[in-house]
Amino acid sequence: MNTTEEFESTDSSSPTCKRNSPCEVTKSGPKSAKQTYGVDLSKLNSCFKDCNFSLDSKDCSLAKKSSFSLGQVSNAVQKLNISYTLPREYKSLKYKFIKIGSDTCTNPNGYIGAEINNSKALIQQDDRTPEGLYQLCTVPIRAKATTFSTEEVSMDRIKVDRTPPKLSIHIEDGVIKTKLANPQSGYDYAVLQKIVSDKTECNKNDNNYRPLPHTIQMRPPAKGKFLCVIGRDHAENWETQPHIIPSLD
Repeated sequence: MNTTEEFESTDSSSPTCKRNSPCEVTKSGPKSAKQTYGVDLSKLNSCFKDCNFSLDSKDCSLAKKSSFSLGQVSNAVQKLNISYTLPREYKSLKYKFIKIGSDTCTNPNGYIGAEINNSKALIQQDDRTPEGLYQLCTVPIRAKATTFSTEEVSMDRIKVDRTPPKLSIHIEDGVIKTKLANPQSGYDYAVLQKIVSDKTECNKNDNNYRPLPHTIQMRPPAKGKFLCVIGRDHAENWETQPHIIPSLD
């Protein structure tokens, strides 16, 4: 998909692309963009003093970088479920979970309070949230705060993914090769394998499955054994059915 700002449409039902009114041109023709591609730079000037740029300048109106962080947040989940221990200087936490491009974290509208239990803030979204790319915006509320501000906002990009990976497997020159058969589900997946004597054991998604480094080649198992191969992505979606590879002897 390409973007353009100068496209004169000959179809009255199609938009005309022009400056300050961008549109996207696809194989089927142009369509109006859902967002602007411009970046507002009007506030940058207030952060310069004596030719030096500083966010800490008292006149700077840009959002300040926050020292607050949720820590390690998974970048792919089936649904949002985060428990965070609030530091003593904070009394609560507000957040919003927004589709990329639909809103900004610095916009104070749309924030909701996280459930607080024994100094732990619980951030949750149910499993009806559509798949896609989202921004998790979190703002800690200091104990002495009297107004809400997004000055200490923390931002994490998260993919909601409930589509299991699907592997395509074939044997070439005695080596088992795998690739992703549904690449639209994403490329953040791992190949796991285990060797069993009873092939029914392949159907158990247990701790006996081990991730296979991409540098290691898989080969068919020894006589009387079965190699179980299954895909799992970073959102913990397991492939629906494992691949069972018998010995070639």
